[in-house]
Amino acid sequence: MTAASHVITAANERTQLLLATHLRVADNMISRMRGLLGYPEPHPGSGLLLVPCNGVHMFGMGYVRAGCRLP
Repeated sequence: MTAASHVITAANERTQLLLATHLRVADNMISRMRGLLGYPEPHPGSGLLLVPCNGVHMFGMGYVRAGCRLP
């Protein structure tokens, strides 16, 4: 089993502004629990989309990243 099911892009529906070009989707319990642990720091325009997501922590991460909540 891989840590993410698939890769997508994300854009703002109203402005069409591209938010990310390489989002790994974590849509099962195992991939959400693993998150970004063991992965190198994401490049600009990439990241992890947690579906569903009730909260995020950065415990044990070697880098700090900003996050946002999508409706």
